[in-house]
Amino acid sequence: MRLSSVQGVESSLEGSTDKKVEITTKAYAKINIGLIVSHLNLDGFHDIETIYHKVNLFDNIKIKIKESKEFSFSLRGASYLKGGEEDLMERASKAFYSEIGHPFKIDVEIEKNIPLSSGLGGGSSDAAAILLALGKFFDTKNDCLNKIALRIGSDIPFFLLGESAAKETKRGEKLRVIDGLHQKEITLLVPEEVEKKSTKSAYADLDSHTERKIIGLPNSLDQINRDLFPNHFELIYKEIVDYVKPFMGSCYYSLSGAGPSIFSFSPNIGSINGFKAIYTKLL
Repeated sequence: MRLSSVQGVESSLEGSTDKKVEITTKAYAKINIGLIVSHLNLDGFHDIETIYHKVNLFDNIKIKIKESKEFSFSLRGASYLKGGEEDLMERASKAFYSEIGHPFKIDVEIEKNIPLSSGLGGGSSDAAAILLALGKFFDTKNDCLNKIALRIGSDIPFFLLGESAAKETKRGEKLRVIDGLHQKEITLLVPEEVEKKSTKSAYADLDSHTERKIIGLPNSLDQINRDLFPNHFELIYKEIVDYVKPFMGSCYYSLSGAGPSIFSFSPNIGSINGFKAIYTKLL
């Protein structure tokens, strides 16, 4: 599996010695085109099948890394964190340190543009940016970065790829790059006053919907409709999906990830009460 070079796009490297490095990068959002969730496995996890597609919406991240006698992590710009809450970027840094056993100091500054807890993968993309930067600094093998990523979140391996689109089966362990819908205009609809569930609670809620059909998704994006590419999490956000349906016309639309954001392949959706519209493109 080929991994991205520090998130793959518009990264810069200064002072690249084996002692100190400074990196700037963009951590891109994603949508899920279809998301099938298996019933709970004996190991306590779910297998999933989905197609990830990168979106031209991103967080700006500056990362400074240097060797140190002790591990330390600092983060600026994270006013979105609640008291005592740990960002995925910190978890990624700690997991990396735990894996390699070599102490380092990492200072991170983020400009957060991807809506929080929205199903657009912002936290996972940020964590992937940290792993890629640390991997570059310590010349870490790709397999090691993937192993660390899977401990933190099942969609982080996609962001490590540096590709536009990929199909996942199981839990991030099986990714296959596919042709994407490059430069396709889309609209993201982010609910403004909806209680946002954690990924863990969303999966727990979904387990009560035993009526969901476990189907296989197509291996390409040649033909897209809601029958071929359903998202099981629409069962727990049915009210939101039903509310936006009259505005969607004949274009494909879907919940993204575990929600609650909706995306539409129509670039011309007007304002919808209760939603923030973001007009962008697929990468």
